[in-house]
Amino acid sequence: MTDCAAKVDRRVRRSTAALQHALVELTLEKGYSATTIDDITNRADVARATFYAHYTDKQALLTSIATDLTDDMTIRFGPRAPMSSTTRGEVALEMFRHAETNRDIYRVLLGGAGDPPVLHAYVDALAKAAEVIFAARAKSLKVTPRLPVEFLARMWVGQ
Repeated sequence: MTDCAAKVDRRVRRSTAALQHALVELTLEKGYSATTIDDITNRADVARATFYAHYTDKQALLTSIATDLTDDMTIRFGPRAPMSSTTRGEVALEMFRHAETNRDIYRVLLGGAGDPPVLHAYVDALAKAAEVIFAARAKSLKVTPRLPVEFLARMWVGQ
């Protein structure tokens, strides 16, 4: 990667992180529906054009927050997925650690900010990640789950 490309990537990451952080803060302060794109760009200290270079609207920004949270959770859980019958609770403990680290984001997403599709997409992504982990565990233990893995994953994420 060239130095120029690295600088662009860093600026993009910084801008998107600032926009995401601003939306979370503002949603907790005044509510999602009361938060405008101008509020977000002012809080993030970026131009309105920068917002639209990355997101089509406020809902797309919220969706990106949920996607990033899911990706982070999947990365953190992969190595912690119990692969023996003696390591129980490690994934649940990591889930609580993840929620503690990202408390404000969870408050926004699980508190019903935005339209229900963002929450549903988030839950679907979590269930899919859990399904992959559960299937890998069953395979490594050479067992067949008594219930469908898809059902177990949905139960695990609470849907």
